[in-house]
Amino acid sequence: MKVLLSKHAVVSIWVAMGLALAPVYLWESGGMQVSHVLLAVGFVAVLALRGLRLDLPGILLTVLSFMMVLRDGYTAVYYASFELVTPVFYGIFTWLAFVSLRTWLDDPRSVRFLWMGLVAAELIAVAGVYYFGYGATIGSDGAWRSVGTFNNPNQLGYFSVCMLSLVGLLYLRGVIGRLMLGGMLAGVVFLAIASLSKAAMLACAAGIVAIAFSLGWKRSRVLIGLVMVGVLTVVLVSQYDSGALGDYKFVKRLQDMGTQDDDSMAERGYSILMDAGASEFLVGFGSQRVKNIVGHEVHSTVASYFSNFGFLVGFLFVIFLLIWGRRLFYRDGFVGVMVAAFPPMLYGLTHNGSRFTIFWVLLALSLSKRTHGDKGLISPAA
Repeated sequence: MKVLLSKHAVVSIWVAMGLALAPVYLWESGGMQVSHVLLAVGFVAVLALRGLRLDLPGILLTVLSFMMVLRDGYTAVYYASFELVTPVFYGIFTWLAFVSLRTWLDDPRSVRFLWMGLVAAELIAVAGVYYFGYGATIGSDGAWRSVGTFNNPNQLGYFSVCMLSLVGLLYLRGVIGRLMLGGMLAGVVFLAIASLSKAAMLACAAGIVAIAFSLGWKRSRVLIGLVMVGVLTVVLVSQYDSGALGDYKFVKRLQDMGTQDDDSMAERGYSILMDAGASEFLVGFGSQRVKNIVGHEVHSTVASYFSNFGFLVGFLFVIFLLIWGRRLFYRDGFVGVMVAAFPPMLYGLTHNGSRFTIFWVLLALSLSKRTHGDKGLISPAA
């Protein structure tokens, strides 16, 4: 029996494979990974198949990315360093990811492949943590944090945050049911706790609270959400007061919040913005100079744009994010904003999440036109 696949199906399977391998880091951070290669080919194939279509967010990102490439290209030439060419590809790749995924997701058939890729990615991430080791309680390795298939625990934590927002948004748009939602959120919570990332745990907690308010029906949503949050809070507080949670690593991490050196905004690199002169205000310090001054990149999704590329690029990025939030609000309501936008942006206060591919998948899904009203497409809403 001959099985014929359409061009769309072939390209979609390829993109889904790239998404599935997003948690697999075989080489150093900041460089190319297997998923990037697969996705880049898939993105080009999508544009070849469906053409380039740009609306306001796409045009804005095109201008923004072009300016980023110019700035990073100038830095690479100035320092005469081939290594510094890498940031140029960040701008190109993120632009390619967003515009191609937007076009891809405008076809209602694509959401099935997106979901398959996301499910596989989470399964790989969870299996990686189990395989490479995860200890829930404090022992002699009290500072030890899980990495799984990633290179560092913060990547694992941010993956869990973006996955929560993606899963929650697909539920709000009727693509998946509550049973699938619950199973995926269980994996997300496990990954966030395994990472011991304070930002990831707080962001996921905020997202889960927002999702809880969407589980009811019509006027009862707020009441059901409040009851669920209230019961959970009472249980956790009583367990904490009894000392039952004291040996858990994630509890210890949250207890220590604000007491560690890297909890300050200065240590995150925000202070460099206060040192900007006229030229730095206009075109930024450049990524390499930021690292020379701060010792690392600015650990902020938004502030990194201002420090690296200047006020104009930073301003354009803020406008892009505001358009994202506005469209989420009009399509998915306030709960949609709290589920899809608030967790990654909360995490982004202390980490730069703009170079993480799964973040741009979330943006593309959020701004896609045809993922609403397909209730039960993946699984029945239990």
